[in-house]
Amino acid sequence: MLSRIPKKKNQKSSRGRKPTEFQVAYRQRFKVERSFAWMDNFRRLVVRYDRMASMYRGFNVLVCIIMCLNHF
Repeated sequence: MLSRIPKKKNQKSSRGRKPTEFQVAYRQRFKVERSFAWMDNFRRLVVRYDRMASMYRGFNVLVCIIMCLNHF
């Protein structure tokens, strides 16, 4: 989200390079890859014991909830 607040007249411009599209996309991809790595800590997801897809999906959601609670 970009702010639409105008800069002050005496405020200096930001230094350094502007991020390229690749760098912005990499930040988002890193978050996804890191989440997958955290999910690999749960053996039940890595080795799929469940026969029913609904059970696997339910446990997948449970793991996501646990990860969110541990993160905050």
